[in-house]
Amino acid sequence: MRRAIGVACLFGAAAAIAGCAPDLGADLPPPPPTVKLLPPESTTTAPDRSGQILPTVVGDPTTTLVALDNGPVTIGGQVVGPDGAVAGATVRIERLVGDKSGSQDVTSGSDGRFVLAQTYAGRMRLRAWRVPDLVQVTEQLLFVTEKTQIKLQVARHNSTRILTSQAPRQPVVGQQVNVALLLAQEQVTVDGVATARGIPNAVVTMFVTGAIRPNEASPKVTDGAGKVTFNLVCDQVGASNISFSVGSADSVVTNSGLSAQLDPGPCVGQPTTPPSTVPLPSPPTFGGEVVATTPPVAPEPPPAVATTVTP
Repeated sequence: MRRAIGVACLFGAAAAIAGCAPDLGADLPPPPPTVKLLPPESTTTAPDRSGQILPTVVGDPTTTLVALDNGPVTIGGQVVGPDGAVAGATVRIERLVGDKSGSQDVTSGSDGRFVLAQTYAGRMRLRAWRVPDLVQVTEQLLFVTEKTQIKLQVARHNSTRILTSQAPRQPVVGQQVNVALLLAQEQVTVDGVATARGIPNAVVTMFVTGAIRPNEASPKVTDGAGKVTFNLVCDQVGASNISFSVGSADSVVTNSGLSAQLDPGPCVGQPTTPPSTVPLPSPPTFGGEVVATTPPVAPEPPPAVATTVTP
């Protein structure tokens, strides 16, 4: 009976204390939610391109090369030039299959001979050159079926060239005439291309006889493209002759002392206006280019008028 009364007193005291204590959870924030809210699900469906057919690309692969090695055939020969066998020449051997090709370069020995072993039969194209002065002007085409020997002929392309032109083509009495000269040096590039590049700073002296006379002082110096222009005038009816002498104080001309002749044609007609009041004609041209490049064939000279060159 006493134990029951004691327990009741303890519970009563605890209840009294709890009633007097402050509410410790009143100022605490609510617990975080246990379920995370996700954004609304998109209703857009990705397009299905699994059945789409892409357009066909026209053409052949550009990475396909025609093989030249590991074959049963040997191609060889000799490179010869104006002075005999040519040592150190590059020989480009191309194998042609349809519209595709493969190539390999070999070098001629001291006796001018070259060889490409273990290649294949079929259509072949060969061309030889030596930097900076020799080049084969016409490539050699042949059909190889077995061991083949061939001779390749190279020509010299290292001379200094003088080209002349005039405008107008027919001189008229009392009218002015422009005469132009282009000085160019031939050379063969590392790719076997014959080129002619203008020589700047060369001294050009003009000499005139006959019915035409210079309208300005001579000599003159070639510009950066190797060209120089002279102005003349027709004084009377008749024939004329123009000659040029080329030299250089700074030795930029390989063959100093070159000369050239130009026949401008006879002066025709009668004077109608004083020469000093006649406008200058259009300048002469050399085909529109100073540098002539025509691989693999040597370049043809630009249009020129009755020009001769004497070293």
